[in-house]
Amino acid sequence: VDSTTTVTYEAMDPAGNITTCSFDITVEGDCPLEVELRAQYSLQGNTYSEGDFRDQVVRVRNIGADDSEGEISVFVSGLTAFDVVFDPNQTTANILLGTTTVNNQDWTTTVLAGGVLYTSSVVIPAGSESKIGLSTEALVAGQSADFVATIIAETGGDNNSNNNTATKILAISP
Repeated sequence: VDSTTTVTYEAMDPAGNITTCSFDITVEGDCPLEVELRAQYSLQGNTYSEGDFRDQVVRVRNIGADDSEGEISVFVSGLTAFDVVFDPNQTTANILLGTTTVNNQDWTTTVLAGGVLYTSSVVIPAGSESKIGLSTEALVAGQSADFVATIIAETGGDNNSNNNTATKILAISP
């Protein structure tokens, strides 16, 4: 887009005479971004006893061909039986696969009715991800809750809102 390509043709007749012709092609316009963000979870575990603290990681993956652009918003909800702690200085989280690096310094939080909104204006390169580390405490024995992370449609340049929700069920054993 907005660049010129020269196309050259060469023709030869049976007597060996050669002639050439060339012309320029310029494509003008704007191509839509190919940003596709996807929410995923990495858990330390999804079964708790009352009072247990466990790390959870919300992974915001950019599986599109272009880097993200503009603010990204992720809403985490469904934690009525849990307390969620977000530490902006946290750099690692413990999950089932071991310790992972998180990017909490890139995210800010806003508590809203029904959950917490995490926002970031950091660019997530194509094929990369940003991780939000959370610590969850089980509050009420015998309860379970859907831990739902939703990437708000069209944030970060995302043009496909069909894959923007990830859900895990967290249960507190009696």
